[in-house]
Amino acid sequence: MSAPLRDPVCEWVAETGCGMGGRYVKVHARVLGAALACALCGGACSSGDDSNDNTMSPATGAGMGAPAGGAGVPAAPGATMPPIQPGPTSGTAGSSAMSPPPMQPMQQSGSGGAPSAMPPMPDAGSMLAEDSGMAASDAMAMEPTREDLGEGDGKDVITIGDSWMSLGTAGIQQSLVKVSGQPYRTYGVGGTRLLNGQIPGQYDSAKREDPDIKTVIMTGGGNDILQTNLSSDCASGGDMCRQQLITIAEGLSDLWAKMGADGVQDVVHILYSSDAGSGVADSIKNAGEMERRCAEAPLHCHLLATDDLVMGDLRSDGIHPSNAAYDRIATGVYELMKKEGMRR
Repeated sequence: MSAPLRDPVCEWVAETGCGMGGRYVKVHARVLGAALACALCGGACSSGDDSNDNTMSPATGAGMGAPAGGAGVPAAPGATMPPIQPGPTSGTAGSSAMSPPPMQPMQQSGSGGAPSAMPPMPDAGSMLAEDSGMAASDAMAMEPTREDLGEGDGKDVITIGDSWMSLGTAGIQQSLVKVSGQPYRTYGVGGTRLLNGQIPGQYDSAKREDPDIKTVIMTGGGNDILQTNLSSDCASGGDMCRQQLITIAEGLSDLWAKMGADGVQDVVHILYSSDAGSGVADSIKNAGEMERRCAEAPLHCHLLATDDLVMGDLRSDGIHPSNAAYDRIATGVYELMKKEGMRR
């Protein structure tokens, strides 16, 4: 019977003992797979050989396998480490991954003794890429998902805002009550502004009547342009309009902070459509600033764009959506509430 083919890694592990081999496996497990090599050696490493764990420890450096600038601790007498070939460069310049010694075919057991070659080892770069991908996937899987706050009796959901929220007998809040089938508490009033305290006052009124508020649906800021004679300045990109837009974003931020402190879980701020009149539409030019403020708010803050919901379907004044467009906006709001698990 011919002698089984030998593997240089196993020979080295057998010669140097598990103290040496254990360190080698720890350092080079990703690149070499030495743990597998040890297992295939038929138990060259035994459990009690770590008593001489004062053998060579590979140097560490800035990159994978890079020397630290000094010689490592010498190996035990008689121990000969198989040559390590330079691997593909990784990380910073000058650092390179170490590649394993060549693997020889091993004798396969259980299938008539037919020899089979070891599967090719992936290079260090691909292994690291796979490992980092798995880590990212695991992190995503471990990220907690938000609990759906579900449907309630409607009393802990309120609406506040201007004439986009309520234009007399029609508006987003009227359509939202219809779409949801819930008796949400509605406080929006046409013609109201944000910066003079009227829209924040609507929130205060709702809180006085019942402080248990989980979700707020709102509009606001358009009349702070229209009613302050800034429409023409906004149309020309003037500084006064620009400053007013920043002030509107600050006012929203303050209101959202107050809501968060009161225990509100979600606020949906509905943006005016880009075709809704020169003054109102100009307020959405500040969407980037509002996005930043929204992201920093101490509650779940959502901005809802409405261009694809209004679709140019405005009343003759060129500012307010038609009844059908109000219904589409309300449907979009309610779908967002369900998707994001808001109290509804």
